[in-house]
Amino acid sequence: MNNSGNSKDLNDIFSNLSFDIDDINQNKLLLKLINITITLRDELIQAENYILTIEDTQKALDALTTHLEGKKLTNKLTKYQKLLVDRLIDCTILFKLDNYY
Repeated sequence: MNNSGNSKDLNDIFSNLSFDIDDINQNKLLLKLINITITLRDELIQAENYILTIEDTQKALDALTTHLEGKKLTNKLTKYQKLLVDRLIDCTILFKLDNYY
């Protein structure tokens, strides 16, 4: 599935909101996390006919927050929630490394 339009679509959505485009540019990590979520959603629909839910996304974000706080994850995640949180964690680590060097 072609996901090349995701970033443009997100920028179009953000351009209609009440904050400045510079705010968006300063929040590149947020855009990356959103893109990862949308890409996974599209992949799961195509490959497994599974629709990533708001609850899946929320639980993955909660797990990401727990990870970033250095705490151990205590909640059980479904395979789809785990797949999303793993991608979000990887993105966050790579983002930090890219901005470190």
